[in-house]
Amino acid sequence: MTNTNLKNLFRICPICSSTTGEVLYTQHFILPDKYILPSSHDVVCCNKCGFVFADVNSTQKDYDTFYAELSKYEDKKTSTGGSFNSWDIERFERVSHDISKIILDKESKILDIGCANGGLLLALKNEGYKNLVGMDPSPVCTLNVQREGLKGICAGIFSDAFDSVEQDYNCVILSHVLEHVYDLKKSVMKIAEKLINGGILYVEVPDATRYPDFYKVPYYYFDCEHINHFSEKSLDNLLSQFGFESVTYQRKDISVSINELYPAIYVVYRKTGKKRIDNRFIFDSFVRHSVIKYVELSKNDTLYTELDKVAKSKEKVIVWGAGQNTMRFLSNTPLNKCNIVAFVDNDSKKQGLMLGNIVIHSPEIIKGHNGPIIVSSALHSDEIVEEIRSIGLKNKVIVLRSNIMI
Repeated sequence: MTNTNLKNLFRICPICSSTTGEVLYTQHFILPDKYILPSSHDVVCCNKCGFVFADVNSTQKDYDTFYAELSKYEDKKTSTGGSFNSWDIERFERVSHDISKIILDKESKILDIGCANGGLLLALKNEGYKNLVGMDPSPVCTLNVQREGLKGICAGIFSDAFDSVEQDYNCVILSHVLEHVYDLKKSVMKIAEKLINGGILYVEVPDATRYPDFYKVPYYYFDCEHINHFSEKSLDNLLSQFGFESVTYQRKDISVSINELYPAIYVVYRKTGKKRIDNRFIFDSFVRHSVIKYVELSKNDTLYTELDKVAKSKEKVIVWGAGQNTMRFLSNTPLNKCNIVAFVDNDSKKQGLMLGNIVIHSPEIIKGHNGPIIVSSALHSDEIVEEIRSIGLKNKVIVLRSNIMI
């Protein structure tokens, strides 16, 4: 039987270079102005190796520019990647402890690529490591790292600055980085050059095999930035091409807000210096099944019915949250029919931008608003509601979360 969902890919499979894949879902977004990432993509499964990824009609340069100029990790109030909240501190302490069981010599040279504001570097420093370097494409994040007394380099993997970095590291860390990278094979090749033979590569990514087990809101795991959906099999298919062998792996649940957990997996690789010469890949069927199940859960979510009631009321509403969750909801739910008079967001990088021809403001604007406030955040709705109440507002608050409207 012919699979009618097969397509010729814009983006060839970033692991095996296949040019065809099966469309599992098509995700659309309403994006703020100045965003250079695509406003839609197909979530596809490679027909050769089973890797699931976003078939974006874009380039690596687009993503490099985005993270250099519009990084959401720069604002300390809203970002992860620094030791600015209890769950980030806990997450980084766990990672540093895991690394300390493998890298025993505290004098080892360690490079954290995509270090954001340096939270993991600080945790490793507290473990006693002395030769730590952080790298991030955002100048603001790099400056934040340097202000912590750590060495920070402003560079992306594909920049000239990265090419000039030393090539004798004992350990390179990619913690929640590879899911953002367009050109995976080239990135791994360049990273391998920075490690000594026998050196350790620590990779942590979202665990796409468990998306349905951590359901939050419709299509939460499909956004503009996370364009690769990994399992340990797909990671092995990628890394083994460049002389890496798996040492250990572990699934983990990480805290990403006060009450929210996120599925992740980390794999530790050792650089052998011996590249794989065959072209065989272990087909990964697990992520495909997981994504199909997750799409079904999203389709059946009752949030659409509740939002329709708000839209029909015609009340003037402010939407708190201008991130990925809102970008998805505006594209294909009744949220785009609501009488939205303003968006608000704590992220200073978003304030002043236009989203759906409506300005994104700082939260100060809600003080003069008497109507409902729609809270649109997959992870931080509890904190937002608490902030609304803490400034004395008694507006009706509508929280968009799975099966919850309050």
